[in-house]
Amino acid sequence: MKKTAVLFSFLLLLVGCAKNQPTAQSIREHFDALPAFSAHVKIFSDFGGSALEYELDYAYNRKGSDHLTLTAPEAVSGIEATIDGEDSFLLRYGDAELDDGTPGTQGATPADGVYWLMRELRESEPLELWTDTVSGTPALALRYESSGDDCELTRQVWLSQGSLQPLCAEVYVNGTRALLLTFSGYQETGTPPEPDEPAELQKIHD
Repeated sequence: MKKTAVLFSFLLLLVGCAKNQPTAQSIREHFDALPAFSAHVKIFSDFGGSALEYELDYAYNRKGSDHLTLTAPEAVSGIEATIDGEDSFLLRYGDAELDDGTPGTQGATPADGVYWLMRELRESEPLELWTDTVSGTPALALRYESSGDDCELTRQVWLSQGSLQPLCAEVYVNGTRALLLTFSGYQETGTPPEPDEPAELQKIHD
């Protein structure tokens, strides 16, 4: 009788844990309701023969423009980008505007990888959802797939089980990894103010 009671208690505990586990829908709803966050992001980019590493400070704004500032390597430190929708992308350095800042493959470049990752998290449900660990941290892993511009994109993202904070992500183009993103210093905030921009600067459209 005692063994039966212990087994029953254990089963109740498992059921309780399952109920508390985030679902694909609850994860999407969490990011759809998230107004803003800031984070430091390390990005390893590899398009075959051109592997590069970047670091940037990223400010996500659900109802406005995302803003990033490159911090490494030193040669590009200080370059900023503002992303406001699918067809609007502005690159600037101080008061100088770059002639063409539009990424070539949407969502697979260091410039717009975080933006499209957030779009995926808040607008789509993953094809797969499983538990994992990242550097000893219990995590939820999600896989998304999409197609466009004659290529197949696969995104895998790992979120902290407790807070759903992004830990890292991978972006594959036609089966080959193009980006590895690692997040640190993540902090959810209220809606941030829009960055100041010179009046003469106009957003670049496709």
